[in-house]
Amino acid sequence: MKHIPKHDSGWTVGEGYRKQPLLLPPDLNCAGALVQVVEIPPHAHCPLHHHKQQTEVFYVLEGRGEMEIAGQTVQLAPGDLVTTEPGEMHSATNPHDETFRYVVFKTNWDPADSYW
Repeated sequence: MKHIPKHDSGWTVGEGYRKQPLLLPPDLNCAGALVQVVEIPPHAHCPLHHHKQQTEVFYVLEGRGEMEIAGQTVQLAPGDLVTTEPGEMHSATNPHDETFRYVVFKTNWDPADSYW
């Protein structure tokens, strides 16, 4: 068992989103693994991007939003789960009045592996 206190790195703000790590590679005993929470504020948009190595699993915690993945738009609500594979272009949009919040589980994560 591990008790992992909240990481003190705070929120990283990007275009149309903010993110905060929940579990870092040492917490998971796995290089290249990362878990973070992402928030898309009301009426905001995180632009299209992709990762050459990463697979991402998105689990919606609260709010509603949509993700465009490889040219297809998926409507998401709490409890929904969607994945992206390496190379798949994806974006997130929140057209609603409440925050769209989800957890992202990343494999083969590298901080330099985001291409906008």
